[in-house]
Order: sequence, then C-alpha cells, then structure tokens
Amino acid sequence: MGGRRERMAVVGRHVGAAAVRHQAGQRKAAADLENAFPVPHGPQRQLRARGPQHAEQRPGIADPDSLSCAGVTLCGPAQRPGIAMNPLPLNQAALLVVGAGLMGTGIAQVASQAGHDVMLFDARPEAATAALVRLSGSLQALVDKGRMAADRAAQVLARIRPIATLQDGRGAGLVVEAIVEDLAAKRALFAQLESLLPARAVLASNTSSISITALAAGLQHPGRLVGMHFFNPVPLMKLVEVVSGLHTDATVAEAIFALSEAWGKVPVHTKSTPGFIVNRIARPYYAETLALLLEQAATPAALDACLRGAGFRMGPCELMDLIGHDTNFAVTNSVFEASFQDKRFMPSLVQRDMVDGGLLGRKSGRGFYRYPDGAAALPVAVHEAPATAREVTVHGDGAIADHLEAAATQALAAQGWGPARLRGTGWTGLVIDGAHLVMTTGRTAGEEAAAESKDKEKDAKPRL
Repeated sequence: MGGRRERMAVVGRHVGAAAVRHQAGQRKAAADLENAFPVPHGPQRQLRARGPQHAEQRPGIADPDSLSCAGVTLCGPAQRPGIAMNPLPLNQAALLVVGAGLMGTGIAQVASQAGHDVMLFDARPEAATAALVRLSGSLQALVDKGRMAADRAAQVLARIRPIATLQDGRGAGLVVEAIVEDLAAKRALFAQLESLLPARAVLASNTSSISITALAAGLQHPGRLVGMHFFNPVPLMKLVEVVSGLHTDATVAEAIFALSEAWGKVPVHTKSTPGFIVNRIARPYYAETLALLLEQAATPAALDACLRGAGFRMGPCELMDLIGHDTNFAVTNSVFEASFQDKRFMPSLVQRDMVDGGLLGRKSGRGFYRYPDGAAALPVAVHEAPATAREVTVHGDGAIADHLEAAATQALAAQGWGPARLRGTGWTGLVIDGAHLVMTTGRTAGEEAAAESKDKEKDAKPRL
C-alpha cells in the first residue's frame, strides 16, 4: 500500500523536475507546450501553484531561467554555432513522407490540408495505397458530420500521391520520416535519401525519442537533419517538438518551426536529450501505471477512471493502447538506454509481455481493451453506494470535502438518507461503517494510521 501511494507522489516530483531541467530561458516554448499538450495542469503551472520551494534544483541549474547546466552553456537553435545552411523554401515545397502508418498518414493529411503536394512512400508493398483508402474513409466521415466540405476533402486526397520507390521522390524539398522506431533503420533510410535529394533539401525525423545527433552521424550534410515530432492523432494534436541535435543548423530548425506554425501547429524548440520534452515528462505517467498493474493494485479501467476523474482526457492505459504498446515500449527502452539505465525509466515486464504477445492496442485490435470493428466506446463507470453501508461521515473543510459531501449525498439519495459532516477534524476524507478513507498529504496508509494512533494516545493521557 505504501509503495502505491509513494508512486503517486513520485509522478508529481518527476513531472516538476523534468520541466525545470528542460527549460533554457524559453518561456514562450514552455507556455506553448502547456497549451498544446492536453493535460489539465502542465508542469510549469503546477510549479507556480505550489511555490518556488517545490521546484527541484539540480547542481548546475540555479533556477528555471538559467542558460547553463553543469558548466555547459546551452544554446537555442538561433544561437547554435556551425556552418550556415540555406535550406529550400518549405512553405510550398513538395513533401515526401516515408512511412504510411498512422503517424505518416496523419502527417501527409496535415501537409496536404496546408496546400502541399505530398508523396507517400512505404517499404511494404501497397501500404501507401491502403493508407489513402483509410484516409478517404476518415475524410468522408468528416464530410458526413459536416466538419469538412466534400470538395475540400477531395482536394486533400488529390494532393497526396503514393509512390512505389524512393527514387520517385527525388523532387522533394522536405522529407518527413515516420518509420519504425529503430536507430539502424532510420540511419540507413537517411543515408539513402541523402544520395537522392539535393543538398538544400531538409530531412526531418518524427522519432519519439531517438537521438537526432545519432541519426545525423555519418551524413555528408548532417546540419539539414532535424527532429519534427508530431503527436497522435496528428490532425488533432497541436504540439510539434522541433528537435535540434549537435549538428542541426539553426536555419533548418527555424524553417521547420515556421512550417509547423503554417500548418496550424504549436511548435516548441528542444534539444536532442533522451525523450525530448513530452516523452521525458510522460515516462512516470506510464511507468507508475504499469507498476501498479504489475502489483495487481487495480485494473486498467480503474486506473483510467482515476486519471480521467483528475482531469486528463484519457487514462494512461487508454493512451498506451492508442499510441501502440510496441511504440511506447520502444520509446521507454530508448530513454532508459540513453539515460545510462536510470531506474526511473526502466521498461515494464507487463508491457514487454504485451508486445511479445502481439497485444499492441488499437492497431492490433487488443491491448488493455478489445477493439473489434464497430465496438462501442468504453462504458462509463457507475459508482453506487455499497449495499452494506449504514453510516457515512464526511470529514474536513474546504472544496474537496464539499465535493465528497455532494457526491455522497447524490449516491445515497436513492436509499433515502445522506452523509453526516464533521468539520475541523484536521483531515479530509470519508468514514464508511468505521472504515477510513483519508486524503493523504504524501504519507503512506501505515504512516497515517501511526499518526492517528499517536494522536489518540496523546488525547488519552491525563492532563495535569
């Protein structure tokens, strides 16, 4: 029990610490990140709300606005030294998307909607054509719902052309790679692309966590390689991480930043550190969920309900099913290895077994949940008062206690009675037939019980 409660506190500490470590004086980037990523309270807002004493300070980081870390000066893309490059204009450049999976197809759609001619390639025979068929169905669904005009949908499809070989994409001014999350495979692809495209063409990777510096190693023109990390589903998610490696030219990073804005996205600059920004911050969100599942502390549905109740749009298990467990597991492994096997980022046995068993989530039809064709949405949990409850008392003051009282009153109304309310008791929670459900301040259940026992002993002693 103690370990589970401590993990919930650990998530908050990791989120705050990661946010501090990833700031480099870019307040606009931090604000954009919070506005673009769909979490109820971003890490910077949490730190501001909790006060400066909760911002974890690390050696070499004097404060969140510091531009130096462990004695190394950190440069934003506009300050990055190196040989200047003059990339091709990207605002109307022909685009080659490599990888016709969910992410690649989404990128192709967004680019086409912005007016680009898009070539879509996949090494799997007919995969690009099949992706267009699926996209046609998705666009038709938007038309049927009145969210897109029929002629607009037809134009979007018409601008995307599947190609059979990479050689057919020679005319591209920008390539966005969205293939399997594997360093060797991506490096081989970029080496092949470099031999086909002009030196001013920009190479972008949609990698979730692989080092951009490592991807660029060995290229004749490594300065033109940059990370352009979209989030799933691409047409809906606003955030794009523009990731600069050690070789990335400043003009290339800025060109991708501007292009992302032209596509209606909210870009943020980041360096090529393990997990970049979002996947670094998100690791505890997934890791602690998987740890609770390994301990059999709760079901996936219960954990998802808890996080949705806290304000997240999706629970962690639903989100991992949407991302794909193979992708999520690969990102975790990448961050773990790149962080010198820091135990905070250790991959989960639960997720490894799911990947080994082919339970990849929505893409395979089954993950934590089943996804048959035409399956209804997950049912909303209905919480009723326990049939054996005879006495319910709400303890404490403030908004949380008020919410508990209102919820208990509603749940018990069908039985013709309601909860009692005790204010000024020094703690917030419920007592149900003698069982205490206490809102903790970070202490474990054992520590709470020990503190209560000491209070009772203190009250029982005669006062002289």
